[in-house]
Amino acid sequence: MELSSILSSLKKTRLGNVKHDPYWLQENRLPEIIKACTSPPTLKNVTADFNLFTKSECIEIEENLNQNNSTVDDEKNEVCPISVQSSDTVESIELTHQDEDHVQLSLKRCEDEWQQKAEENVKKRRESQEKFSNHLWEQSLEQVAVLEQKQKIKTTQLMERVKKIEEQSDETIRKRLLNQRESHRMNIKRLDAKLKELELMTEAEAAERRRVEVEAERQARAAEAKRHLESMTLVHKQIKECLSALTKLIAGCKHKELLRKDVKEIIEYATKLRDGADSLMTKGTASGATRELVDGMINIIGEVKKCLENASQATAEAEKLSKEIAAKKKEEEEAAKAAPPPATTPTATAVPTNVSPPQITGILNAYATDESNKRYIEVMNKLNEATNSFEELTDSKDPRIKKERFGLQKAVNTPVNAVSDKSGSHLKDKLNKLVRLLSGQSVEVSNQRMSAGSLPGGVTFCKDLLAKKLVKQGDEQVSSQHESAFVYAALTVAIMCEFPDMRPLVLAHFYKNCPYLVPYYIPKQESQTSEEYFKTLGYQYDSDGTAEKQDKFLRRMSGYTRLFASIIITQPVQGSQHKHPFGVEEGWKFVASMLALEPQPDITATVLFDFLQVAGSTLLQTYGKQFLKLLHVLYKDFFPRIESVKGQGGGGPVMRLKNFLEESLKRNSIPAAKGMLPAHFWRT
Repeated sequence: MELSSILSSLKKTRLGNVKHDPYWLQENRLPEIIKACTSPPTLKNVTADFNLFTKSECIEIEENLNQNNSTVDDEKNEVCPISVQSSDTVESIELTHQDEDHVQLSLKRCEDEWQQKAEENVKKRRESQEKFSNHLWEQSLEQVAVLEQKQKIKTTQLMERVKKIEEQSDETIRKRLLNQRESHRMNIKRLDAKLKELELMTEAEAAERRRVEVEAERQARAAEAKRHLESMTLVHKQIKECLSALTKLIAGCKHKELLRKDVKEIIEYATKLRDGADSLMTKGTASGATRELVDGMINIIGEVKKCLENASQATAEAEKLSKEIAAKKKEEEEAAKAAPPPATTPTATAVPTNVSPPQITGILNAYATDESNKRYIEVMNKLNEATNSFEELTDSKDPRIKKERFGLQKAVNTPVNAVSDKSGSHLKDKLNKLVRLLSGQSVEVSNQRMSAGSLPGGVTFCKDLLAKKLVKQGDEQVSSQHESAFVYAALTVAIMCEFPDMRPLVLAHFYKNCPYLVPYYIPKQESQTSEEYFKTLGYQYDSDGTAEKQDKFLRRMSGYTRLFASIIITQPVQGSQHKHPFGVEEGWKFVASMLALEPQPDITATVLFDFLQVAGSTLLQTYGKQFLKLLHVLYKDFFPRIESVKGQGGGGPVMRLKNFLEESLKRNSIPAAKGMLPAHFWRT
């Protein structure tokens, strides 16, 4: 076969004769190999007969030679012996070389054919690739043309849209200019009419206007006199309480014979002071209270307090003296006894059943003044009535009502959470949203329209929720950022002006979170646990029943107090016809009520300092010298009581209050609180 002849020919080449001996190193034949490589080649003596090809192989070679147009001599049918004679050997070798050349030519021809086929395949492949590339290029050109056409159409549409918007804008500007011109013309016409009306005004009309102005001035003076009369009434009540305490103090003294001789004079002087206070009250009620009468009442209360202090010292000295006399007498009796006393049989003594708790001596109440207690009960009743009115809404299990209730909560919380002092228009936008909600109008919440008036008690529910949310800002925002109190105060005052029934709800939530703003020092009930009692005082507890630390509690109460004071001194929206629902006169009442109570550790100093730092400047501008006298009474008479009840670690609030009072009385002025909104804020 052709393959076997090729293999046999390859074996006869130089590389085919190479032998691989893997054991030369193990058998130590290195010297022989080196010698064979370095020695000259030797020629073998070919003398033996050998057969190169069998008969079948010779026939196969002959057929191959005939196919390639080559001439080969005939061979014998049997084995082709070649005698190793000189001439025959040469011919045989030449024949063998011819066969090798023929094989090489066949290999070369085969390689050429395969090379030609490969080149043809490469050529066909290249032509196919070129054709495909041309196709892709044509496709890309078509797509680019389509994209350019689309872009051109899009650009044309955009230009048309811009042109249309410009035309609409021009039309809007033109209409606006026409409206402004028309409005200007109407204003000119209206002003001309007013000028003509003023020109045609008669003397009677002018006199009527003057009469109205005089009446307004008279009403203003009457309102001022009413405020002064209220202040006088409050001080007069304190004077009576002082005199009552003084009388009880003297009457309750068990050793009147040991009292100082000047006690009678103190009582007579206090009685004269009371008569003077009654005279001032009569004069103020009859002819109108003035600032001078208020000053006179404040001077009287100061003198009455001094009388009470002197009486307290006298009774304390008498008690001390009686104890010394009793101790001395006992020592004398024991020394005089020469023998032990006779034995006596002990008898049972009756235990009194009508013992009452000891009364607080002095001029101050322990928990709250009558007026403060009355106001506290009133606003809490209002809160309970409001809560009962929407109880059906809050307790409903209906999924639809629950969904709407959640929407109302979101309608309240979203505007309040977005409040900032960025501008008046920004705050007014939030105010308008809340006003529409509380008015029962339809508002948009999460792309849905809803109305508080569509649910039973929905409007009251929103008002209570808003009051709670506004008051809660004292804890969440103002306690850490004092300046933020005024923007929330502005929103609260505006809401209370629009909806007067919001005032008791706001106050109720203030009193519920910080009862010291009543002021009211809530006493502990016998049935209350310690945790329940401290929660009524405003403390917060963790889930594990641990009360918050004192500094955190005082910081939260400070936030409530600053927001409360900011509401008192913040003016309503400019142009509003509503009167301030909780104005600066409430600040005077609050300070006066605080001075009528026995101070408590830490909290009294904290509340007074924060309130005066925020509202003190406005109170001083409004009441002038009277407020300075009130601060003087606070510093001279009330502050020592605060120091006497100073708790452990409570030096910080007490020292801040002391420094504030000393600086204010030294300069006769109080700086305005930081963060106050300017007068024109609502116009920004």
